Amino acid sequence: MKRQRRKFSAEFKLEAANLVLQQGYSISEAARALDIGETAVRRWVTQLQEEHNGGTPKSKALTPEQQKIQELGLTSKQPGSHTYKAATVERPDIPNRLERKFDVRAPNSAWCGDITYIWAANCWHYLAVVIDLYSRRIVG
Repeated sequence: MKRQRRKFSAEFKLEAANLVLQQGYSISEAARALDIGETAVRRWVTQLQEEHNGGTPKSKALTPEQQKIQELGLTSKQPGSHTYKAATVERPDIPNRLERKFDVRAPNSAWCGDITYIWAANCWHYLAVVIDLYSRRIVG
């Protein structure tokens, strides 16, 4: 006769995972104490750790915060790795006026800037910053 597959609530799974993570039980001790398989406890512990690290679970969430996120239909999306393209030649059309002399003697005599991209509200936003090299403060 085939054994009936048991179903567990998210609260039960959370308590089982917390036995291991917060109360110091080993996975096998927690499984024996709850009369469930070690594989299930290991899976729940891994899922809870991922949820605590901000990951979106593939199955039903264990923590109330992640459950609310799932109810709202939101997901966590981490950007993939990025590789920069190495510059092979200097740009002759852009003069290098600093010549890597970043120690300046007066305010507002040399500025430096950079641009980065931030994913928010379902699109990329550009953030540009200009820094005064004397005070090392953002000026624009």
